[in-house]
Amino acid sequence: MKKLKTLAVIPAFNEQGKIGITVRKAKPFVDKVLVADDCSKDKTAAEAKKAGAIVISHKANQGAGAAIRTGIDYAIRHGFDVCIDMGGDDQDNPDEIPRLMKEISAGFDFVQGSRWLSEGKRVNIPLFRVITTKSYSFFFSILEGFPITDGSNGFRAFRTKMLTCGRTGLTVTS
Repeated sequence: MKKLKTLAVIPAFNEQGKIGITVRKAKPFVDKVLVADDCSKDKTAAEAKKAGAIVISHKANQGAGAAIRTGIDYAIRHGFDVCIDMGGDDQDNPDEIPRLMKEISAGFDFVQGSRWLSEGKRVNIPLFRVITTKSYSFFFSILEGFPITDGSNGFRAFRTKMLTCGRTGLTVTS
């Protein structure tokens, strides 16, 4: 079986002091780390580069979704099989990447992490976020009729092929 080529995509906005830690923690579990710096006013980009990440910086703040899209576009252009999306604020635990990849390797195209499963290890999550994310997931589960433990979690892995069907002319912003 072919080894899957993996890219950690880390959107970041003013994460100086945290982004380097996140990049260094993620590097052992992926082939490359890309930080999509969303026009930070601090030294996020320089810190990420120093830690060993590929950095693409937006010229204007476009939001987390655009930063993730920048990373995905890069992954597709450079032949990565899987993107692992995680926050740049040291709240996601990169030690959990192998658990996500185990499911991808088993044939799933998309796996979303959960900060609330008993096997998971929570990292640096403020109490307010704990309450609001659990409440959101509870109501989302009721609406969907399917148990969702962490509907707002951005720590996920997905095959890039999910996003390439019918796409042409991809552009990486810088």
